[in-house]
Amino acid sequence: MGPVTDLLNAGTDFVTAQLAIQRRSQPLEIGCMRDKGFDFQPIQLSREQIRRDGYTSAFGTRIAEKSFREREGYGVTSSLVGITGDEATAPEQIRGYGQMSLTEQQAADKALEQCSVAGVKSLSIPAVEQLIDGWAEASARVGSDSRTLATAQACSACMRASGYVVTDENSPVDQLDEKARLMLEAGDVNTPQAKALHQEELAIAKVDWDCRVKHVNKIRAQVRDEYEGAYLNDHPELVERVRAEMQKIIAQ
Repeated sequence: MGPVTDLLNAGTDFVTAQLAIQRRSQPLEIGCMRDKGFDFQPIQLSREQIRRDGYTSAFGTRIAEKSFREREGYGVTSSLVGITGDEATAPEQIRGYGQMSLTEQQAADKALEQCSVAGVKSLSIPAVEQLIDGWAEASARVGSDSRTLATAQACSACMRASGYVVTDENSPVDQLDEKARLMLEAGDVNTPQAKALHQEELAIAKVDWDCRVKHVNKIRAQVRDEYEGAYLNDHPELVERVRAEMQKIIAQ
């Protein structure tokens, strides 16, 4: 999952480290969400849920996790066909989410994403905060690297060869989002049209993942490891402080 994640694991595994971070960060997330005007009651993620999140983190897409991909695709049309699960946590954690308009739900989703990041960054551990800032810089460089850009072009070409009209990696989700939005506004839930769109999503997600396996995943992992490794090599004292602090958190 990359040198930075390995460092945060502090000699344990991803799930154990994330459970420890969850215990420490959730009170901070609650305060952040309430400051944004949402009544937020976080759920405690299970080891299996965190394992699934690890796939998303490692590959940069939810379709990386096989069972989720085969059941929900990208997760765009799940609510249209009555699928609820541990991946779609906002409705379970934000009071009144189901009564919100689509625009309000999108604002709540964005707030939850922001507060999740803020919760981890606000662990009151300067070394970890510094690492996360450096990680963001490394991630930006990964995204702009010519090798990464080439994988995106190759993946789009692969999908077009399978009959899908895409211009970038976000195209499938953006197109599904628009169709799902119109159906939600029309009240088309659990209808034949909604089910057809969900099947379309599953088919697109399968092709998307197959194309990523062929053209994207290996190269991007190499580029990620290169930039993250370089950052850690340039900050040996920070590495030692982060490892020591994470070991304390995990041991609590």
